[in-house]
Amino acid sequence: MIYLMRHGDTLFNVEGRLLGQTDIPLCPIGVDNIKLIACAMTELNIEHIFSSPYLRALQTADIVASAMGK
Repeated sequence: MIYLMRHGDTLFNVEGRLLGQTDIPLCPIGVDNIKLIACAMTELNIEHIFSSPYLRALQTADIVASAMGK
């Protein structure tokens, strides 16, 4: 099974601005939302996590991996 997930919110997302290739981190709201989602994802038995090199995607992947003990 393959699951696709978008990165958490950034300040640009919250402000309604287009992000494009701007490499900015998750905002506190984005971190909190991903932590909630990550807890629910622990039951999915995910073996591998792949991410783009953008900071927001890496932070999202790291939060999910940490919740899964990886």
